[in-house]
Amino acid sequence: MVLEIKTLNPQKTAILVIDMQNAFVAEGGPIFSKMGNAMLQPLAAFLDKCRAKGFRIIYTEDCKLPGESEVLQDGLPGIAIHPVVQPKEKETVVRKYKYSGFFGTCMDLVLRSGGIDTVCIVGVNTDVCCLATAHDAMFHGYRVAFLSDLTGTFPVPDRGFGPGDAMLQHEMTLRHVAFSTGHVMNSEQFLSLPCN
Repeated sequence: MVLEIKTLNPQKTAILVIDMQNAFVAEGGPIFSKMGNAMLQPLAAFLDKCRAKGFRIIYTEDCKLPGESEVLQDGLPGIAIHPVVQPKEKETVVRKYKYSGFFGTCMDLVLRSGGIDTVCIVGVNTDVCCLATAHDAMFHGYRVAFLSDLTGTFPVPDRGFGPGDAMLQHEMTLRHVAFSTGHVMNSEQFLSLPCN
């Protein structure tokens, strides 16, 4: 059944900012997403509007275990959330070691203890960590909003099926989410939803 979110309660809604870290979105980052970099300023403006409305902002921070990606190891510059969108005082950062913000983390506990029933997914990468987090949010019983203009990804290299253009990967994921997982909308549509 396709989810349609018609109203929002800011006190029960959390914006999940997925992996907006230097490694992914800073110019010259080793896992650079041009789409992610381009949405830094729009995302910062969106988050400020959400704060003003009383939405809770929660960040994920992708960190790799020893022997995995060296650029996302604890203490290295790549792991830091980009300064343009970094958390404000008292905003939660959930560290994750796999794609989903829920798998092996305290995310569900953080959300439930705050009375959250709806999450809004923004960040990178659309087809990997944003998608995995959206799936797990839905599996845990949360309503999922997925923002088409504030998620982004990078080109996929050829692994036997041909290379994947970033926009193609992004749009395919939006179609999948809209069909199976949540309500795909843009940031303007999200902010214009009636609040109850």
